[in-house]
Amino acid sequence: MFDPKTNRFPYPIDTASHYLVVKKDDGTVFDENYPYIDNSFRARLWEGFVRVLLYAFVFLVVRTRLGLKVEGRENLKKHRAEIKNGVISVGQNEEISGSRT
Repeated sequence: MFDPKTNRFPYPIDTASHYLVVKKDDGTVFDENYPYIDNSFRARLWEGFVRVLLYAFVFLVVRTRLGLKVEGRENLKKHRAEIKNGVISVGQNEEISGSRT
């Protein structure tokens, strides 16, 4: 017969307490002197390296998997003065499957 009460982890008598007692005190003090963000040169160099790898990987995956195309790049040179401060580009929706109706 199945007994839903377990002997390995018995229910606490005080229902406001935790079911399992967790001991987490390893001496770490989280105050204003704790280094939450590592700003060392080594950490920033590693972060930059990982970022470059991720950008290269994502670009290759997007280009090969989704068929990234840039059309009309030569037209941008004509409008260099208008787009000097920045541009927002909105692309037309395309289906990846290739079926168009």
